[in-house]
Amino acid sequence: MVAAGVFALAACADKTPAGPESRQGARLVLDSDTASLVAGTTRVFSARIVQLDGSSTLATSARWASSDSSTATVVSGAVTGRRLGEVRVSAQLGTLSTFVQLSV
Repeated sequence: MVAAGVFALAACADKTPAGPESRQGARLVLDSDTASLVAGTTRVFSARIVQLDGSSTLATSARWASSDSSTATVVSGAVTGRRLGEVRVSAQLGTLSTFVQLSV
């Protein structure tokens, strides 16, 4: 009876979606989830790894990317608006990832 209960619990746990942004309970978060930026200006975003217990550390080695570099470029979290449009700026650290939707 105990073995069946353990099996049922394990089966339920395996079906819980982890999502691309979570790993062992950790999440990668940005300091903003939406933003606007004037073309020709720069805004610096930061990414943090947040653990289940709420503690966090700065994700200084995160890889940053822009979905459209003609609209906005990003280097180490510094996003520069180039022309009017919408762009997704993403940060990735290992299997953790997150993004901000940006209007220029």
